[in-house]
Amino acid sequence: MKTDNEVRLPKHVKACIFDFDLTLADGSPWIVACYQEVLHRHGFTQVPDSVVRSTIGLTVEDSFGVMTGKTDADYLWSLRMEYKALCRPRMAEHTKFFPDAKRFVKRLSAAEVKCAIVSTKETAVIRHTLQLCGMAEHFALVVGLDEVSAPKPSPEGIEYVLRSLGVGEGEAVYFGDNPVDAEAAERAGVAYVGVAKGVHTAQQLAARPHIGIITDYDDLQMHA
Repeated sequence: MKTDNEVRLPKHVKACIFDFDLTLADGSPWIVACYQEVLHRHGFTQVPDSVVRSTIGLTVEDSFGVMTGKTDADYLWSLRMEYKALCRPRMAEHTKFFPDAKRFVKRLSAAEVKCAIVSTKETAVIRHTLQLCGMAEHFALVVGLDEVSAPKPSPEGIEYVLRSLGVGEGEAVYFGDNPVDAEAAERAGVAYVGVAKGVHTAQQLAARPHIGIITDYDDLQMHA
């Protein structure tokens, strides 16, 4: 596993694709609070915040499945609807871009490297957050859960970005904080950089093929 100061983007990279939560931005305190509110409504009062936070990056249904142990699709969908009604109206205002991520994306834009987002969050929420953070102009494409037929680790979202931007598999890098991001990148045939800003350790993110693991975007070099 390469250390932070050894991670460099290859010269041929034309697009950088990012997960959103805990990769570019952090809205986890609000997300955890909303999950806990719904869990408490249904009698699940003993789920630690750390467990809730560890599910960020999964679909809402999968997150509730992990936290409750329930598998009934209709029940998990109903929890999703409660969570969405509670969380979504104020999600963007409670989400802040990581300062180092903001600087890195601006560096990419200045170097004419295209930026895109592939996330399990809904597209409209991501776009609203980008607008509030003054970052909307730097992203050529945003692909949320509502625009794909299957969530990560399906490579569908990444593959859609590649086609839309006219970029080859070998010309893109995917950044993510969750092992499902690493799997999605591998299945899409693109290079992966782990972003160890969330609950998943550098060692966990390094379990799948990667060109590096970072904790700070300022330590990532633009070209080899």
